Amino acid sequence: MRHAAAPRVAFYEYTFDAYVCIRQQGEPALPARIATDDLAFVNLRARAAVLDLSDTPSELGRDGYAFPLMVRGNLLGALVVGERPGEHYAADERELLFHVAHEIGMALFALRAQESEARAQTIQEQLLASESQARARESALLDALRAVGSAGSG
Repeated sequence: MRHAAAPRVAFYEYTFDAYVCIRQQGEPALPARIATDDLAFVNLRARAAVLDLSDTPSELGRDGYAFPLMVRGNLLGALVVGERPGEHYAADERELLFHVAHEIGMALFALRAQESEARAQTIQEQLLASESQARARESALLDALRAVGSAGSG
């Protein structure tokens, strides 16, 4: 926001049923959740290019630009930058913001991969602990059955 002199900046992230505003600064405030079929997000998924919001009816409004956070052909979210009062962003500024959005998308992808890996590790550890407990219970049960069997033969 500071470097682009933008009146507002928002970061939206994809969830299973909507795009959720994770962080926002400036005014006016944007919606906290936007449907996945919102035309701005449909266009971002289809074109993977900067979107001039004045050209697209959207809950994001018609002021500013949306930059896709695209990684491996998947739209992870969007960086929304409000238009400066009385002036438009030059093509080179939009290109720079597009690259910033790409880097944010890559960082988000890496963070989500780390989270997934950590969850998988935790699940694997829980599974190994459960298997160990099951083996211990099975061993105790077999010992008890053997004890009953030897008591009955004696």
